[in-house]
Amino acid sequence: MYQRYMALMSRRPLLTQMATSAVIAGGGDLICQKFIERRSWQQYDAIRTGRFFVLAGFFIAPILNRWFRVLELVKRGNPKLVPLKRMLIDQSTFSPIFNFIILVNLRILEGISPKESFEMAKSDWWPVWSTSLLFWPPVQLANFYFVPLNHRVVVTQIGGLVWNSYLSYRTQKKLDIDEPVKPEILLRNAISLWMLIIGTCRGVSKCCCSLIWPSLLVSPLLRSSFAHVISTKHLVKPIRASLRLSSTSSSHRPITRHNMQTTGSGDYHEASKEYYQAAIARLNSLQTNAQTIEKMREKRDLFQANNVPEMVEIMRDCGIQPEDINRLNVIHVSGTKGKGSTCAFIESMLRALGYKTGFYSSPHLVHARERIRINGTPISQESFAENLFALHDKVTKAVQESDHLSMPAYFKFLTILAFDVFVKEKVDVAVVEVGIGGQYDCTNVVQKPKVCAVTTLDYDHTSLLGTTIKEIAWHKAGIFKSGSPAIVSDVSPISLEVMQTRAEERKVSILAESPPLNEYQIDGELHPGISGDHQKHNVSLALQVVRTWLRNTSHKEDIFTERSWSPGEPFHVPPILHQAIESCHWAGRSQIIEKGSSCFYLDGAHTPKSIEMCARWFSTTVSKESQRKKRILLFHCTADRKPETLLPYLKDLDFDFALFCPTVVSTVLDTKSDQMNFNQDVKNACMRSIESSNVWKEISSKTECHTFPCIQSSISAIEKMSREFPLDVLVTGSLHLVGGVISLIDPQSTI
Repeated sequence: MYQRYMALMSRRPLLTQMATSAVIAGGGDLICQKFIERRSWQQYDAIRTGRFFVLAGFFIAPILNRWFRVLELVKRGNPKLVPLKRMLIDQSTFSPIFNFIILVNLRILEGISPKESFEMAKSDWWPVWSTSLLFWPPVQLANFYFVPLNHRVVVTQIGGLVWNSYLSYRTQKKLDIDEPVKPEILLRNAISLWMLIIGTCRGVSKCCCSLIWPSLLVSPLLRSSFAHVISTKHLVKPIRASLRLSSTSSSHRPITRHNMQTTGSGDYHEASKEYYQAAIARLNSLQTNAQTIEKMREKRDLFQANNVPEMVEIMRDCGIQPEDINRLNVIHVSGTKGKGSTCAFIESMLRALGYKTGFYSSPHLVHARERIRINGTPISQESFAENLFALHDKVTKAVQESDHLSMPAYFKFLTILAFDVFVKEKVDVAVVEVGIGGQYDCTNVVQKPKVCAVTTLDYDHTSLLGTTIKEIAWHKAGIFKSGSPAIVSDVSPISLEVMQTRAEERKVSILAESPPLNEYQIDGELHPGISGDHQKHNVSLALQVVRTWLRNTSHKEDIFTERSWSPGEPFHVPPILHQAIESCHWAGRSQIIEKGSSCFYLDGAHTPKSIEMCARWFSTTVSKESQRKKRILLFHCTADRKPETLLPYLKDLDFDFALFCPTVVSTVLDTKSDQMNFNQDVKNACMRSIESSNVWKEISSKTECHTFPCIQSSISAIEKMSREFPLDVLVTGSLHLVGGVISLIDPQSTI
């Protein structure tokens, strides 16, 4: 086989190089996705592999073939220095230009227009090329010294496979390649790479033994990389047992609390971090990719009808009975706008009254554990990981022993986890926010809630809930239960009629509307901790829910002055509730974060009504500034939301720049990141950004527009502009976008 290949390389060098390069590039991407990014076959992106196959075989290989032949013309001077000259010419002239061209072509292969591909490549080029200088000069020097001309293209492709695998591994280990590297580490790694590459290219076993192993000893970073990436066996034994947790295999058992506490404080912190990251990787393996979600939408009736019964069965198998959930005194909240804010107000008030609260919300902004809170605080990394691993084992066993159950997806699993934690913690009240809809949402396993609530309705998730307010209201009212009171807020006559019908069908004890906030008796002015006039509806609903819950649980109604009261009636707000409303904090909603000379206004509004309220909040807030700053809009909308229905509400805010990007934080996949999102098709997300940009250009031609491939790139552009002038930056359109921005500018603000 080897002799045939060499003969073919001699007879047809270009075709052989093209075929070999295509196979190496495609295989390299397969290795990265399966063994470094740890994707399942369901999550595997074959189209991405195909793009690398085509680009390497039909574009990179022919150009490199011609370029290496051109470099053969460089022959003057000392023969020993000629390869060095060729390398310097290659890296200083050809490499930066060729890197940029490759980035442009990758975007074009994704279906992005040449103009937009060019703009995206401009933002990606510098970090890609500057980082590559650590690797490619020694590779190409060894290539020119030791490798025959016809084999240099293949060696370059093999080098590319190793380098891309190495970068993917670094990302998996949470090392940011764009951060400044300490000089001593840079020098040590560079020396290691030189020794390794020269030894390998010479192909002499003695040389490999004397050069490769010393290089692995010199660089811990390189050692760990090759131990994970190249060898099928571990070259270096892990120093800490916690490193084993990087695997997402269900056979790995979690570290016990006792074992973790025997380490020193520094080791304990690192072990806890590794433990948590392993839990996140396990959780992320339950995500459903975009293609599967599309199939689920096509068969939504079947999936929806089975959702709640499957939840009940899995929870029973895991030891969580309906009676256990009923003892949590659940407050169940659905709606389109303000679910999270309303729940936050409710939780804050009940906590102020001395109750032990559990709060389940979605989505998270930065940390997955934000979704599960005890007494207003996200559960710890250790608690999250311990409970997740224990539950995962129970669920896996239940699924294996069943002939019809399947492993629950990401949100369903987290919902089970939340109830499991609340039961173990013996909370006095569980405030549960619905995920999508209500009728078929997996939170709807609650059989006897103490109170149900529905916030303002709007058009959202229309592919699942329907395209009319009547259909949406039907789903939202699906949480109503027999004998439980239900309170609704800011509802139209059409939606109220639907809810009344549903309430009668479900035999609720009472259906009431929350009154306007100005009808309550409030001592002094009330300034809710979550900003915006639209929060008045949420505060009123929260007040009604809290008082109704207190009545239904026979608790502390004596704090109210009224002798008689019925749900839906205003009342005097006690000082303790007044203070709890003002101290309430809910990140990502009407939130302001100052960073340097930039002031970020963050609101996860993603429906027409909420975007309108967001625009009003931003306009009112910035109008109070003594000096006008340059204004930037950072926007993206996901799922079935349409930019043409949202962006017009923002056109009068006088933005100087409009930036658009998908909700991925970085273009590099990281399966241990809390913000990993397989549900989003990257190509479609980039196309959506371009679509949003085009919509904005039509409604506001004076604004300078830019699109970026990820949030990190857009924030880098904002930081660059902030060095020239102060900025007001409005981030809106998606909670995932807001969360990604917060993760880069102030990740601790959500916990």
